[in-house]
Amino acid sequence: MSPVSIGSVPKHEHDCSTCTYIGSQVGTHGQTDIYVCPQSGHPTVICRWGDEGPEYMSGADIANDLREPLRSQALALLDDLRRKGKSS
Repeated sequence: MSPVSIGSVPKHEHDCSTCTYIGSQVGTHGQTDIYVCPQSGHPTVICRWGDEGPEYMSGADIANDLREPLRSQALALLDDLRRKGKSS
């Protein structure tokens, strides 16, 4: 099993100030930093494996593919952001 929550800070540069870093896990691209982004009422998960612009993937469904405890954290944050978006 690959490590989860490798460090308390992300390894790769990420330029979105509204994203919340929740941890890292090792995947097919090596260390992958996991973020949840509110994206103007359409929250999503971002998995960043490098510093370059295209070295990431995103989508709300990605949360289901994460390992625990990151999966639970991502799903809870997505749910919270969706509820906040509906009440705004």
